[in-house]
Amino acid sequence: MAAKVLVYTKDIADLFSRICAYFGTHGFSIQDCRIHTTRTGYALDSFIVLPIDTSDDLRTQATLIEHELTLALDNSAEKPTTTSNYIGVRPSRLSKAFPVPPVVELHPDEGSHNWRLDLIATDRPGLLGDIAQVFVSNAIDLQTAKVMTLGD
Repeated sequence: MAAKVLVYTKDIADLFSRICAYFGTHGFSIQDCRIHTTRTGYALDSFIVLPIDTSDDLRTQATLIEHELTLALDNSAEKPTTTSNYIGVRPSRLSKAFPVPPVVELHPDEGSHNWRLDLIATDRPGLLGDIAQVFVSNAIDLQTAKVMTLGD
């Protein structure tokens, strides 16, 4: 069972990173997300997440996610933590047996005002949060994103 989480808030520079860090540090795997920034400075982001521990009941966690994620986003002074230190999750046997070398491609859009990043890699806990942190570190303003986790 997956949870769909919608976030509508005033856009801030590290919003995507904060949301990804929250999910990573609270034991959720982001399976899909859509990021949209309005012309009026608001963000409408949707995430489909799964608990890494499959014994967790998402129905009971829904209110907790709503409350804690709101607090994490309200605390703009606190920097998001990296999610690569998530303990207790090992890569699957399939990803070890069939590793996918990372492929990163950067393409300009039609008007060359924006760029599109295509990334293919083996999934791991905290991967999306770590990618988002690279954007923050390099002052990259993420306007739109489509993220999918396929297979393992």
